[in-house]
Amino acid sequence: MRFFWLIIWSCLGLAPPVSGVGSPASISVTEPTELLGQRILYFEDPTGEESYASIQNKAPENWTISSQDIPTFGFTKSRFWLKMRIENPGSESAFRYLEAEYSHYDEIVFYVRRGQETKEIHLGDLKNFSERLIPFRNFIIPLTIEAQSEIEVLISCKTSGPLFFPIQLWTPDGLTVAKAKGDHFAGYYYGLLLAMLCYNFFLLITTRRPFYLYYCLYIGGFVMFQASLHGFAFPLLWPNAPGWANLCVAFFLGLSLFWMCVFTRNFLETRTQIPRADRLIQGLMLVSLTVMFLSIFVGYATAVRLGTVAALVLGLYLLGCSVYLLKRSYRPAYFYMLAFSMFLFGIVVNALKQLGILPQSFFAEYAIQIGP
Repeated sequence: MRFFWLIIWSCLGLAPPVSGVGSPASISVTEPTELLGQRILYFEDPTGEESYASIQNKAPENWTISSQDIPTFGFTKSRFWLKMRIENPGSESAFRYLEAEYSHYDEIVFYVRRGQETKEIHLGDLKNFSERLIPFRNFIIPLTIEAQSEIEVLISCKTSGPLFFPIQLWTPDGLTVAKAKGDHFAGYYYGLLLAMLCYNFFLLITTRRPFYLYYCLYIGGFVMFQASLHGFAFPLLWPNAPGWANLCVAFFLGLSLFWMCVFTRNFLETRTQIPRADRLIQGLMLVSLTVMFLSIFVGYATAVRLGTVAALVLGLYLLGCSVYLLKRSYRPAYFYMLAFSMFLFGIVVNALKQLGILPQSFFAEYAIQIGP
């Protein structure tokens, strides 16, 4: 089984996670911005009972260095502690921003130590958006490093979803430019999806074919899922409802999976073309509704785990069904494969990433955004 995943990693140009024990070099404010995963020590606290004081007394051999640029741990109930040292070798003080480039940490606490003085900054997606120091969808804190000095930053984090740490240190100008580019891309992407929704709604009105309705409902659910997953929905739509902002990712995941199944059944006519396979698609529809129910009445953790596994199965199964119909020269399958093959593969890759089987990468993060 491990050999199988090594093949998958190799095909995607990725490397399996490897960790070691040691002491990474300090991070200099003069270095160009990059992901800091390999420059950070981490400690896993399975019980969640460790405190800042007890963590400070941990021996060096208790800490681990990840070889990944983005340390990835999948779904875990453990609390993780990260430690890094940031130095300023220059003759003037330096102002920087430290970013945890992920929107769904339930609780993330930054401990910034200068000499004997320690400052605590408590953040997380269970707090109102207005409580963030920097009004942005990810978690960012400001840092001032005096000339010829060094600070230590500890991060304590726990979340009910998948856990990974894309940590970066930015100059003010670098952060502004990077976030502007990211927001521009997001604007183009969501604008394109909404244009597709409007176009298919127009086709629904003119042709009255039901699969256009199902596609519109799927696109609407997918837009909300992506906007919630990447943190855009929280500040724009419900900044004072952190509880809903936390669970809506799982809710919209179930919603989009449900309408994807309905659209596929109608477009490929699976009930008549492949009746046995159609029964499993109906089962996946029931699972998708269960994910939505669990997200509201049970909790995010259970719902998102089930939803991630359902997305993995759905992506693989719909790819298999479409390939089977393609081999039978069923004409709609050609159009379905042309439109959705890359997207379904992206669902599989993204689900494996969320489960911690594949490491974080640009492709694993954004493959799902191709071809909805």
